[in-house]
Amino acid sequence: MTETLVTYHHPTNEFSLKLPENWDLVEDPQPGVALVALEPDRDGVFRCNLVVSVDVVPEGLDLGGWQAGAETMMREAMPDFLLIDLDEVEIGGRPAMYRLAHHLVPDQGAVTMAQWMFLRSGRGFTLTGSVGTMEYAYRADFFTDVATSVRFDGEDD
Repeated sequence: MTETLVTYHHPTNEFSLKLPENWDLVEDPQPGVALVALEPDRDGVFRCNLVVSVDVVPEGLDLGGWQAGAETMMREAMPDFLLIDLDEVEIGGRPAMYRLAHHLVPDQGAVTMAQWMFLRSGRGFTLTGSVGTMEYAYRADFFTDVATSVRFDGEDD
């Protein structure tokens, strides 16, 4: 699936990334969630989506320390959560973490999510791309393209 990506800049959270031009965007829908981007509705099929969440990270915690409790939280919150991969990576010259996992969404079925986590100025940013598991192979490169486009204000491209 090829998407035409355009640069989106969040008005208050000092980040930008490339998103499909025809997706629905919801800014700041709840505390801790800066952005939800949803593919157009497909008559009840799980909508591929991208979510950017922002957390305050306690001083002194590094990327690994910040993420240490995330898997436990996901296991409690997501039915049939299964961690597939967790790795330290570099994106745009900065350290990041990558997580690939599976879970179930009631009445929607199996979902695969890819996450990239970044630390920036005392805040933790998580980009999550989720898609129905049977479509993941078609969306994996797309999710990576979006993740590698993440920039924070004041960074060089």
